[in-house]
Amino acid sequence: MSEQETKIATKEDIVNAIGELTELRNSVFDSMPTNATGALGVNMGMQISQTDSLYLNNRFQPLTIQRILLAYMYMEHGLVQTAIDQPVLDAFRGGVDIDSEELDQKDIKDFQDFIEEKDVINVVQEAIIWKRLFGGSAIIVNMDVNPSMPFKHQFTNNLEFYAADRWELSAWDRDAEHFIFYGTEIHKSRVLQFVGKKAPSVIRPQLQGWGMSEIERMVRDLNSYFKNKNVIFELLDEAKVDIYRIARFANRLMMPGGIANLTAQIQASNAIKNYQNALIMDKDDEYERKDITFSGLAEMIKENRIGIACALKMPVTKLFGLSASGFNSGEDDLENYNSMVESEIRTPAKRPIKQLLELCANKFFGFIPDMSISFKPLRVMTDGDEEMVKTSRQNRVMQLYDKGWITAQEGAQMLRADKILTVSTDVEKGLLDDQPAAPGQGMLTESVGGDNEDENKATSKVETKTGKMQPAKEKV
Repeated sequence: MSEQETKIATKEDIVNAIGELTELRNSVFDSMPTNATGALGVNMGMQISQTDSLYLNNRFQPLTIQRILLAYMYMEHGLVQTAIDQPVLDAFRGGVDIDSEELDQKDIKDFQDFIEEKDVINVVQEAIIWKRLFGGSAIIVNMDVNPSMPFKHQFTNNLEFYAADRWELSAWDRDAEHFIFYGTEIHKSRVLQFVGKKAPSVIRPQLQGWGMSEIERMVRDLNSYFKNKNVIFELLDEAKVDIYRIARFANRLMMPGGIANLTAQIQASNAIKNYQNALIMDKDDEYERKDITFSGLAEMIKENRIGIACALKMPVTKLFGLSASGFNSGEDDLENYNSMVESEIRTPAKRPIKQLLELCANKFFGFIPDMSISFKPLRVMTDGDEEMVKTSRQNRVMQLYDKGWITAQEGAQMLRADKILTVSTDVEKGLLDDQPAAPGQGMLTESVGGDNEDENKATSKVETKTGKMQPAKEKV
């Protein structure tokens, strides 16, 4: 060996080598990317623990601002329509109940007819649907007469409501006095706003003050669902494939008219096979049928459905019409869904509904009474359960009447309001005395005899509820 090869490294050589390694390490670290927190993006552990995986599984553009995509998704996909519409339709099923101490039952009934005539509930439903789809909407009141001026009740000759989505109200600003509706200025007092779910502050400026679309949280699950459906659609075309192995196939293609001759040969073979259940081929040709199975796809699409239902907090039976499986009756799923409808649809809608009802009441009555609104129960009862509830309500009214806390007319009105009485009775109209006769003291008849002929005639007497005896009408 040469002297250079047998040279032993000195202490100085080791120090220099360590310095070079340190410089090399620093240069590598400096060239590595950093994440949003400023920490080095070095893979110091498993990938599942790294923030890079989170970056790769996120999109950095809100879907809410893509109006055309959302509109055509809603138009084409029944699943999207169901996800947007179904909670709203369930929330307003049966309309709303109105209660007011300043109005009697007849006034409330007439007022509800007026509300139906103005289509108030349907307009509110449409506005909430657009809010869920586009992240915001509004109800415009009276566009006919000078819409740029503030809305005033006393000058209202008619009431008209229009549900607009957020894109129909451009140049929206919280501090502005007017909205722009297709080029027309509308004073903000005529616009009742519906804002979707509030976005984080970093995203909020992109939404121009509106909320997020409900489709935002469905993107990943919808993509998986559509991908699975597309795969199934493509496989259906290839489920059964006929394979022909034709002798000298490549050479025959090169010959003049080869493609036409081969096509005619295959078509003739298919025709014979389809109609005569026989296949005639050359001895050097071969035929094979390839069948594709769909095992595993059903489980995949089931998981896709569960993911979509989880994102929307809706049971699978509401979205896809599938009943609960196994030992699950579906009651727990419906309870969770009803809680979502109550908190996300009904509670935010109470205030705008009351504002619209106040406008209608001022038009109908000439003043705004103190009113409260309530919604119909979300649970749909069976016939047996409904009869039990009616019986319980009837017993409660009868107990109040027996204690003397309500009159017979008030009790009849309560039973009519609960739809236990289906016809208007004389008691409800106040045509009969309030307190009925005690049991056994109803229509009592007795004969009184006399010495003369007139006195010997049977005189019918009726005991009334006051205890007085009154003669009945003479029989003819």
